[in-house]
Amino acid sequence: MKKNNYIHTKNDNEQQDMPEFWRSLEEYSQTPEFQRWVENEFPSGIFQKSNELRRRRFLQIMASTLAMTGLQSCTQPPEDIVPFSHEPQNEAPGIPEFYASGIRHHQGFVQGVLVESHEGRPTKIEGNPQHPSSLGATDVLTQASILNLYDPDRSQSALHNGKHSSWDYFLSESRGWLQSYRNNGGKGLRLLTSPITSPSLLKQIEQWKKAMPNAKWHQYSPIGWEAVEESARIAFGEDLNPIYHFDKADVVVSLDSDFFSELPGCVRYAKEFSQLRNVLREPNPEKMNRFYAFEPTPSMTGSNADHRYPVNSSEMQDVVLLLLSELNRDMDLPFPIPEFTSQLEDDVEKGIKVMAKDLLAHQGRSLVIAGIFQPAWIQALVFFINHKLGNISKTLDFADDPVKRMGLNPGTISELVHDIHNQNAETLIIVGCNPVYNAPSDFNFVDSLKQIKRKIHFGLYTDETAQQCQWHFPLHHDLESWSDGIAFDGTRSIIQPLIAPLYSSHSPYELIQLLMGGFIQTDYDIVRSFWRRQFAADDRSEISEFEEWWKDKIESGVMPSAYEGEEKRQVSVQPARLQEVIQANVKGNSKQNKSRTNIELLIKPDSRIGDGSYSNNSWLQEMPRHIYQLTWDNALLINPETASRLNLVQDHVVKLKHEDQEIKVPVMLLPGQAQNTVTLHLGYGRTAAGHVGNGIGVNVYPLRTSEMPWHIPSVELEATSERYPLARTQNHHVMEGDRFIETATNEEYKKNPKAIISKEKEMPSLYPEYDYRKGEQWGMTIDLTACIGCGACTIACQAENNIPVVGKEEVLNSREMHWIRVDHYYRGPANKPEIHTQPVPCMQCEKAPCEIVCPVGATQHSTDGLNEMIYNRCIGTRYCSNNCPYKVRRFNFYNYTDLAEILKLQRNSDVTVRGRGVMEKCTYCVQRIRRTQINAQIDNRAIRDGEIVTACQQVCPAQAIEFGDLNKQDSKIKRSKQHPLNYGAPHKNLCTSFGSGRFPSPWYRARM
Repeated sequence: MKKNNYIHTKNDNEQQDMPEFWRSLEEYSQTPEFQRWVENEFPSGIFQKSNELRRRRFLQIMASTLAMTGLQSCTQPPEDIVPFSHEPQNEAPGIPEFYASGIRHHQGFVQGVLVESHEGRPTKIEGNPQHPSSLGATDVLTQASILNLYDPDRSQSALHNGKHSSWDYFLSESRGWLQSYRNNGGKGLRLLTSPITSPSLLKQIEQWKKAMPNAKWHQYSPIGWEAVEESARIAFGEDLNPIYHFDKADVVVSLDSDFFSELPGCVRYAKEFSQLRNVLREPNPEKMNRFYAFEPTPSMTGSNADHRYPVNSSEMQDVVLLLLSELNRDMDLPFPIPEFTSQLEDDVEKGIKVMAKDLLAHQGRSLVIAGIFQPAWIQALVFFINHKLGNISKTLDFADDPVKRMGLNPGTISELVHDIHNQNAETLIIVGCNPVYNAPSDFNFVDSLKQIKRKIHFGLYTDETAQQCQWHFPLHHDLESWSDGIAFDGTRSIIQPLIAPLYSSHSPYELIQLLMGGFIQTDYDIVRSFWRRQFAADDRSEISEFEEWWKDKIESGVMPSAYEGEEKRQVSVQPARLQEVIQANVKGNSKQNKSRTNIELLIKPDSRIGDGSYSNNSWLQEMPRHIYQLTWDNALLINPETASRLNLVQDHVVKLKHEDQEIKVPVMLLPGQAQNTVTLHLGYGRTAAGHVGNGIGVNVYPLRTSEMPWHIPSVELEATSERYPLARTQNHHVMEGDRFIETATNEEYKKNPKAIISKEKEMPSLYPEYDYRKGEQWGMTIDLTACIGCGACTIACQAENNIPVVGKEEVLNSREMHWIRVDHYYRGPANKPEIHTQPVPCMQCEKAPCEIVCPVGATQHSTDGLNEMIYNRCIGTRYCSNNCPYKVRRFNFYNYTDLAEILKLQRNSDVTVRGRGVMEKCTYCVQRIRRTQINAQIDNRAIRDGEIVTACQQVCPAQAIEFGDLNKQDSKIKRSKQHPLNYGAPHKNLCTSFGSGRFPSPWYRARM
C-alpha cells in the first residue's frame, strides 16, 4: 500500500520554500500532483464528457419528472397575511413583498425571518432585524429551507400500504378505532413527534391529553437535548435552557462547543461574539475579547479561537477538572476535587493554567460553555464554574423549558420502545421524525414497529419510517401553514404562510383535532383563537383592540418574550448533587490507563445537512463543509500523523469496527484533528431521502447506541486497497504567486496599525483612470477578524442569483458554480495549525484583465465601478476565466438550469437565468443596486447610506461585510476602507494601481 507522504520532517531548505499560509496537505508537502494541479487552471480530463451513468445521475440531481402535481394551488392563501413594511394593496408585478414569518430547526426553536415573495412565490429568506433570534441575519439551514419548499421529491399525496389514497378515506377507515380510544381514554394510543415549541399546538396537545389521559405523547430528535436538560437538573435541580450573552463576555472558553452552528441561538451568538472583535467599534477599538477552544475536531467555532487546543473527547473531563483545580487556588469550592491522572499534553495543561488566570481576572465578564454532546455531568460542572465566576445573570441566563412550562411532560423514545415491547402500545402516530433511520441501534426500531397494529406517519417526505408504516400523509412546510413558535430566548412569533400548500399536505393541528373529534377548525382559526384567549387574559378584551394587536404582531413577526413581566430566572447550585455525580463518573475514569494508541470515534451532526433532515437539499450537499471543504459525502476525519501510523491513505476506504457493527468509509486527512480521534458525521447513507440524497455517503447511525450516542471510546480501523474519490474543493481555484491573506496580533495593532499591511508599489498602467466623481462608486470591505467562515454568504448568493448545482461528478472536475467561495488557510505544523478563512467574490478589478480579452465585449466596466457581465453577448470562449488571477468566474459546461418546473418557482425573477456556454460571476447583486437607484429617482432623492445591501452582506451573522458608495462623504464603507488594516488582494499578474489603494474590491481587513 502507498505510504502517506504528507507528514515528514523538512530540512531548512525545504522550510524556506514553504508558504507561510497553505490550503491543503498537498500544498503543505508540495507534492508533484499539487504542482501539476496549480500549473493548469483545470484538472486533467476536464474536457471528457460524462458517461451515460453520470449523465443520468446529473438528471436525478437536477429534476424529478413528477414536478407539476399540485401547481394549480400555487396561489396566496385566503386568510389575510400582513407584509413586514406595509399592507399589500394592488400587487405590482416585479416588485417583491416581504413578510415576517419563522423557520423551525434546532430542537424546534423558531428563527424569525423575512420572506421575499414575487407574485405569491416565496423566493428568498432573510433574517428579521426586529427578531432577537436572527437580528437580520440567518444561517445556512434557514437560507436553504426555501429549496425544500419546492422540492419535487416532497411527499405529494396520502399513501395506504404504499399505494395512493386520500385523507377522506382515512377519516372513514379510522372512525371506528378512534371512537374506541375516546371511550377508553386513549389506552394503547401513542404519539411520537419531533420537538415542539408552538404554544398553540402545545395547548392543543394539553387538551388532547385531558380528553385521553391514558394516551401518551413522546418526543424524539436524533440531535437530542437530553444531556443539556439533565445537566441543568444536576446543577440546579430544575429543567432549564441556557441563554448565553457573548456580547458581555471579555473571555470565552469553549469545551467542544460549536456554538456558531449547533445551538438554537447560533445566529445571534455569532453576531454578539463578532461585535467584540470589530476594530471599527468605538470608543475602545483595540480591546477585543479573548477566545480559548478545546475540541477534538476543528469546528467553525474552534477555528476562530485565539488559542485552540486539539483534545480527545475522552480527555475533556481532564480539562474541566484541571480548570476546577486551578480555580480552587483562588476560590473555595464547596466540594473536594477527586484525584485524577491527567492525560493532557504539557502545552494543553499550560494553556489551562493561563486560561484560569484570565477567567479569574474577568469574573462576571467571562463565559465557559460546554458542547451539547458532552456528558451531562461535564456540562453541569461547567454551569458550576460559571456560577463560581459570577457569570450567571450576567453572561449566562436560564429560561424554563417551553414544554415543561405548560405542565406537559412528554416521554422519550426509550420509554416508547419499552411500552411497545410490553405490548402497551397498539396504535402509533409519528409526526415529523424518522426513527427508522436515526433511532439508536440498540432500540431496533424497525422490529419494534412490527409489533404495532396501526402505524401512521406524517412527514415532508416518504422517508424510511414512512415506508414501514401502513399510512403516510404529507406534512406542511413552515411557509405553507399558520402556526407559532418560541425562539431560544423565549421570544414568541406568529408563523404566517407565504403560499398555499403545494400538495395535499396536512398539519399537526388537523391531526390532534382528529384524535379529539368534534368541530374541525383551520390552522389559522386555531392559532388566532389561542392568541385571542391570551389577549383576553391580559384584560384587553375589546375585539377592535385585539385586531390591532394581532395585525401588529403578524406584521413585525415578534411578540414579547414568553417570560415577559417575570424577573430573570434565579438558580441555586446543588453542591451535594454535583459532588455525587463527579465521584460517580471520575472514579471510573481516573484509574484507567489510557493508551496513546487507542482510537476513539466521535460522532457529530453534519454542519450542512444536520441529522439527515436536509439530505435531499442539493444546495447544502454541494456546499463545501467548513474547513475540510468536502461536498456530496461524509468521510472518516483523521489526524495526518495518526493516519500515517495506521497506514491509512487519503481517499482510500477503511473498515471501521465496533463490537458487532462494521462499516466501510473513505479516509480524509484533516490538519488540526486531535491525535487518535476519528470523526464521522451523521445524515448520510439514506435510502428514502429523494433523488438527490439517496445513496450518498455512509450511514453512521448503526454505530450509535442510547448509551453511547456521540462518543465510542475504542474502535478498530483496518486499511483496505479500495479507493473512493472524495469531491473536495480545498485545492480548487488556488491563487498562487502572492500572499492573499494578512494577519496581525492585537499587540502589533496597538503598537503601529499602519505597519501591519505590506504596501505594494504603484505599478504602471497603459489604461486611463476611471472618473467616478459624477456618480456612485460601489465598493465592499470584508473583515476577516469578524468573519467566522460559516458560508451563509455562499448559500444566500445562490438563492439570490439563481446559481445552479452541478453534482459530485462535476465538482470532481472543479466545475462548481458558487459565485462567492470561502477559502481556508492553515499556518504552522500540520498537526496543530492555525486556521484562517477568507471569502472570495469577484474582485471587480478597475483595470480588469478579463475585460480586455473578451472578443464580444460581454464583460466590461460600468460607470459606477462594477465589472459587469452581459450574458446574452457571451459566446463561451472562456478567455476571461483564463485571464482571471483570482479564479472567481464560473462557466456553464452543461445546461445546469434545466430544472423541474416546480423548482423554477424559487428563481429570483430580477436575475437572468444563464444557460449552457455562458460565463457568470458576482456583480455585487447589481439587481438590488439598480432597483434602489430607480426607487430613489422616483422619490427624487439621493440613495441613503446603507440602503443597498447585497445578499452576502444581509445574511452575514457576523456583520463582516460592508457595502456602499465610496463617493458619499462619511459613509460607512468609506470609513471602513480607510482603516489601516485594510488591503486589496494583490496579484503579480494584475496591472492595477496598488499604490492608490483604490481597486481591486473588495478590500480585506487583516485578521487579528
